[in-house]
Amino acid sequence: MQRKLTLKEWIKVVVISMVSAVGLNLFLTVVDLQKFSPAYQEAVKTLYAPPFIQQILLVGILCPVFEEFLFRGLVFRLIRKKLSFFWAGILSAMIFGLYHGNLVQFVYAWILGLLLAHFYEKYQTLLVPIVSHIVMNIIVLVLTEINGFIWMLQKC
Repeated sequence: MQRKLTLKEWIKVVVISMVSAVGLNLFLTVVDLQKFSPAYQEAVKTLYAPPFIQQILLVGILCPVFEEFLFRGLVFRLIRKKLSFFWAGILSAMIFGLYHGNLVQFVYAWILGLLLAHFYEKYQTLLVPIVSHIVMNIIVLVLTEINGFIWMLQKC
């Protein structure tokens, strides 16, 4: 049953989303997974080529809305009718990762897809994973734009 989230719950969702996206990006950068994925290097060129405001609108907002309707609203929900949350989460997140088409984004989307499936299952509304996904994408876009990841890694 769908219910309204409290302000405290929304803050928790946003903070968990930000920390997860930033932490996973830093981890994947440190392990240098991108060197094994020429497809990822091409994807990065495409993603970051448009002006920043277009990146925010397309990658930050429109893609998360579309992807959440597809992967949590359709794929996860269909699998969840047949399997437990655990298996529905694993399988839908794996499909979400494969959809991204390269090794780095597969790992990233698979792990964060598990979190998005958890949010959908827990709150029983697509609004939570949509907001979480938007927060994740926008924080990564902003930190990339201002070289925040490079700065963080230099401080370690």
